[in-house]
Amino acid sequence: MIVWLFPLIKQYKTEYFYFFVVLALADPLNLSILLISKVTLQFTGPFIILMMIGSLHPKKLTWFPFAFILLLILIWFVRESNNALLLIATIGHVIVFMMITSRLIDRLNKRLLLSGFLVLLSIYELITVLKILVVVTDLLHGITQFYIASFFQILFGLLFSFISVKSSRFDFKLVKD
Repeated sequence: MIVWLFPLIKQYKTEYFYFFVVLALADPLNLSILLISKVTLQFTGPFIILMMIGSLHPKKLTWFPFAFILLLILIWFVRESNNALLLIATIGHVIVFMMITSRLIDRLNKRLLLSGFLVLLSIYELITVLKILVVVTDLLHGITQFYIASFFQILFGLLFSFISVKSSRFDFKLVKD
């Protein structure tokens, strides 16, 4: 939890600051809710992911109340199935992954520039998707892989403490023939 506080300093005043705020608050918020009300991550996770999606477009949040209500209804219908709730979270992370990858491709097409920051952020989100899917599909062995993936995500958190989308030394200019 502490590792995700450090990237906030580096990401301050970038377009990804609110995304990292959500990452920094996700675990403490989930833990607090679990201790206070015994509501598990399977229920709170989809709402945090909704906040992550919103943080990638903070100026265009007119859809947010409708998405929030739709998510509440969806969770109500699948509340008995932890795997279904985890699947909702996975879909949310796939959306976040696609949004980040789309920005990476846009930058690549417009400027012929491969952003190291966006590559790392895409890989981070892909690890999150795979981590959830492994737990859902193979609980016995999945928990070990979950912890291995979490270790790598902590390393990514440390990396994001030193690079941001503005860190041009991690960008790679592609030459057009």
